[in-house]
Amino acid sequence: MDLVKVTDGTPQRYSLEQFKRANPRTGFPDPLSAGDLAPYGVFPLRSSKPNYDPATQVLSDTGVALEDNDWVVQWVVIDLPATVANVITERQRRLAAGFTYDFTDARGVHTIGTTEADMNGWDEVSKAASALVALGLPDQAISIVTDTGPCDVTAIEWQSVLVSAMQFRQPIFAASFVLQSSDPIPQDYADDVNW
Repeated sequence: MDLVKVTDGTPQRYSLEQFKRANPRTGFPDPLSAGDLAPYGVFPLRSSKPNYDPATQVLSDTGVALEDNDWVVQWVVIDLPATVANVITERQRRLAAGFTYDFTDARGVHTIGTTEADMNGWDEVSKAASALVALGLPDQAISIVTDTGPCDVTAIEWQSVLVSAMQFRQPIFAASFVLQSSDPIPQDYADDVNW
């Protein structure tokens, strides 16, 4: 049980053990009620922690206060300073979001996945497309699966997909570099306005 002792109007945290040590010859019911404590200037202390994100915030106890006849622990949520690691995590999240690519034919518009697993697949396709182009076979088809579904691309078409990927990814990297070099890094680093 958390307690508060009020002496000359000043509240001070007080433990049940302190209360019992201060009153060694007194028998108290178990459990103690607010009525048992009040004659000693001791009151139950209520603590209701607010919601917070431990990854980006800390919770700080700022003391106790009387609220609606209850003694309550006062809490404040403090934002942790944004770090380079926070910015990199946000960059990775944005890079993994994917982008759309219009094949401008019956295949239509596809969402191209850019998660880490997708990028491993890209590596395979890129190597194959580069080899085919180098061998003079730019129109050779390669089967791929996008987030939209399966389709075939030629080796040279894949180069256009790579250019679109660059146009999607480079602004994200550029914004990340600006944020990482900021001192301090803005607390709203994850807001779209910064990207």
